Amino acid sequence: TKGQNMFRLNTKKAESSVSKRLPYITVVKVQRVLPDSIKITVKENKVDYAFKNGESYVLATGMKVVDNSDTVPDGAVVVSCRIKSCKLGEDIVLDDVSTLEKIRDAISESKIKNITAIDCSDATKVTLTYDDRLLLELGTVENAAKKLKTAIQIIATVDKDGARPAEGIIRL
Repeated sequence: TKGQNMFRLNTKKAESSVSKRLPYITVVKVQRVLPDSIKITVKENKVDYAFKNGESYVLATGMKVVDNSDTVPDGAVVVSCRIKSCKLGEDIVLDDVSTLEKIRDAISESKIKNITAIDCSDATKVTLTYDDRLLLELGTVENAAKKLKTAIQIIATVDKDGARPAEGIIRL
């Protein structure tokens, strides 16, 4: 606050206030710089997910809601699942967060790229969309990383044989 004594400034409270007011910010660091300045360092969140549940909720990596929008930003993965609550500046609350977490872990472990959509609205019929052209039907998330590694091998085989990339469904 203008005119406030910088030694009385609660830096943690200031960091929290900036973070809540600017949802696209993931890291905020407030520091005193003697003799007479305050340094504020911020890091912008990268939008990774757009949850579609009536409206599109654009989210950041840490599941923090950063925007309400009808459009999906480039590079964001569209996720279909049941949402309990979704408030700007706060983490999204899902009915079944464990399924999404297991899928995210499996994607990371398998090193599969180009996943453009995830549907975990039914934990027994989980699907992922690869490159907006192939539907990967996982069923349950049990052994999801192994299933995705198999999908990588199948995609590599199918794509190298033809000039046009394959489209369709791969049941894993």
